[in-house]
Parts: sequence; C-alpha cells; structure tokens
Amino acid sequence: MTPLHNIPPFSEAKTRAIVRMLLCFLPLVGMGIDLIAPSLPAMNRSLHISPMVAKDLIAIYLIGLMAGTFLSGTLSDTWGRRRLVLSGFILLVIVSVLPPLFPYPSVLLLSRLLQGLAIGTFGVLARSVIADLLTGPALLRTASWIATMWGIGPIIGPIIGGYLQVYIGWQACFLFFAVYGLIGAIVCFLWLPETHHKRAIFSLNRIKNNFAILLPHKLFVSISVLMGCLYSTLIIFNTLGPFFIERSLGHSPIFFGHAAFCLGIVFLCGTFCCRVLIKYFSTTEILSVGLPAVLIFSILGVLIMSYYSHSIWAILIPTAFLFFANGVLYPTCMGATMSMFKELAGSAGGVTTLINLSVTAGSGFLASMISAQSAKPIAFTSAAFVLIGFIFYTWAIRTKEPVQTAAE
Repeated sequence: MTPLHNIPPFSEAKTRAIVRMLLCFLPLVGMGIDLIAPSLPAMNRSLHISPMVAKDLIAIYLIGLMAGTFLSGTLSDTWGRRRLVLSGFILLVIVSVLPPLFPYPSVLLLSRLLQGLAIGTFGVLARSVIADLLTGPALLRTASWIATMWGIGPIIGPIIGGYLQVYIGWQACFLFFAVYGLIGAIVCFLWLPETHHKRAIFSLNRIKNNFAILLPHKLFVSISVLMGCLYSTLIIFNTLGPFFIERSLGHSPIFFGHAAFCLGIVFLCGTFCCRVLIKYFSTTEILSVGLPAVLIFSILGVLIMSYYSHSIWAILIPTAFLFFANGVLYPTCMGATMSMFKELAGSAGGVTTLINLSVTAGSGFLASMISAQSAKPIAFTSAAFVLIGFIFYTWAIRTKEPVQTAAE
C-alpha cells in the first residue's frame, strides 16, 4: 500500500490497519437491504401493511442511503471524515431500536430512511478515507476489496435475516443493526484517525464549483449511472424475489435466505475474478467486453424466465449470472470513479453515489409497484436496466475521455 505524501505520515502498518478496519465494517452497507428482505412478507402480515408499502422499505432505505452519501461526501471535504463516521454509527444505533419499541408503519418507514442516511454516511466516507491513504495500483486493488467486503453483506445478510425472522421475528433484524452500529461507533472512536487535513472552508460556491467540475465529465457521470443500473438488478431481485419465492412458489424465508446466500457467493466470485482481470486489462477493456456480454445474457434470461416462469431454477440461474457480472463490473466502475478526481475524493464519492443511488432508488420504487406472480417481471425489469447502463456507457465512451486509472 502506498500512502500519499500530502497527509500526515502514517506508517505503512498504520495505513494497512486503518484500511482493514474500514473493510471489516463494509458488509454493513450490503446488509442494509439483504438482511431485511426475508422479513418483508412477515411485516406485510403482522403490521397489516400492503405489499407495496413493505417493498417500499427497500426503496426508502435507498433514498436515505443516497442522501447520506451525498451530504456526507460533500461535507467531509470541509469537516473531515472522522466525526461524520462516528455520527453515522451513533445515528444507526438510535434509529434501529425504534421499530421494535414502536411497531407502526410510519415509524418503520422513518427508521429505514434514517438507517439509509447513517449507513450511507459510513459507506461513502470509508471510500474517502481509503482514497486519502492510497494511490495508484494500491487504490485500484483496494477498490476490488471494497466490492468484495460489500459483497459479503448480500451473502450473509439474507441467511441471517431468514433465521432471525423464523426464530425471533422481524424486530430482530433492526436490533441486529443497532448492535452492529454500536460496535462500529466504539471501534472508530478508539482507532480511526482523521485522514483529511487539507480542508476547504465551507462554501456553497465551492460546492457549486466542484459540481461544475464533476458533472460535465461525461465518462464520470455515465459510469456512475452504469453502477446504478448494475446495482438495480440486485435491488429488483431483493425486492420482488421474496414475494415470488415465498408467496408464489411456497418456500420459506430460510429457503430464500439460502438462495440469496448462494447468489452472494456468486457475486463474491465475480469480485475475485475482477481482481485478476485488473492486473492484465484496463478498466475500459473490461467494460467494453463485459457490458455487451451482460446485455446478451440478460436478454437470454428474459427468454428463459418467460418460458419457465414458475421454476425456481429459471429465476436463480439467470440471476446468478447477473450477480457474477456485478461482481466483476461494479468494482471496475468503482475503481475508475475513485481514480478520476482524487483531489475531490469526498465530493466525487458523494456525487458518484448520488447518481448511483438515484438510479437504484428509482428501480426500488418501480419494483414496489410490480406484482411478482411469476419470474417474468424480474427478468424484463433487470434486462431493461442493463440496457440503459449499456447505452449510457457507449454514449460516453465515444467522447474519447480516458478512464484515468493505474491499470491503464
């Protein structure tokens, strides 16, 4: 790992320890959706809310995640990283104990919104701290580790959530987040130093100027949109999958948890594949080959799910390919955006995630309005988002703006 020279001289061992500490908490970001997914039908029944409102618990979480990442990423360039990370963990503890104490739909929705805000704060600032500490090939390699650790959340989240739901109830999912947040607050209070010391004075004009630098960059924006489209395919499965698998096919929450666990393993395999590929190919080469392949296979997935719309394998096999593709392409995109504007790491991370989660929140709300009586809605919606991401990236790459990464 190569520390930057414009920050206080952390030793290589200290730098490595900080990065590893942050990586250990990144599964929380992936769990924010997946841990609660097996409990959506149960909340629908026990709280007497409609299936649409139950599905909105994922979409409104994404709205909070979007707000948290954007605000924290932008403010951290002025206020620093450490105090905002601690604030995020403390907020997570407070809002996660509310639904078990006050089990009302309005409290549930508010809690999910603020959970997203809190987890989004940690998620974007963990990336910013790592960008403060690392540069060059070390940063690109760590970007794949970020995606790997994030991918552990979708792996263990559904299976933990499934068992919590069956043996304790949906309230246990929220208490799990409270405990996780408490541990994060203690660990970061004791061991996370401030890594951003070249702070700018807070100024709306400065924020406006940062936007003026970031938003006109077509490739930066298009890759951020692409990340959102890829992530949307996971959101669509996690929103519609529990209702289709548990209601239409009659499987238990534990079965869904195990299925999602297997898909998470596939995603993790994709991230390991990404780490191998970035040693030999540029990000542009990986995306130029990978995106058309994903588009072709997502169309094949539409055909398979249309003909076998009530088969569990017809949904799991094409979805497994999408999870693997996300494991390869999502960290590739992340490494590209993290390397483009290192001098604006906080703002760039906030804008990237704002664009990314705007797309995924839209997919979540769209999925909440769809009735998943068969696998076809999942297939068609996922393929549509892959096509949108492909179109955006193809349009931007024609501008000949290079992706500035060490791999190239």
